[in-house]
Amino acid sequence: MVSWCSCAVIPRGRAGGIISGHDYWAVDPGVMEAVNEAFAESTFEVASNTRIWWSTVPQAASGSTP
Repeated sequence: MVSWCSCAVIPRGRAGGIISGHDYWAVDPGVMEAVNEAFAESTFEVASNTRIWWSTVPQAASGSTP
């Protein structure tokens, strides 16, 4: 799960774009761990009263050009 988030998705996103997912809650600790590790050097948010998380794609991680 961690490699899917950090190695496959983030580098393909456009710098400054949005990446999001769901099931960020204690029932799915693997999802929480993957998101926490993938965004250890940046930030992400969880929408109030939901299990939906989101963040912007970091400049350094993006494979796209400006």
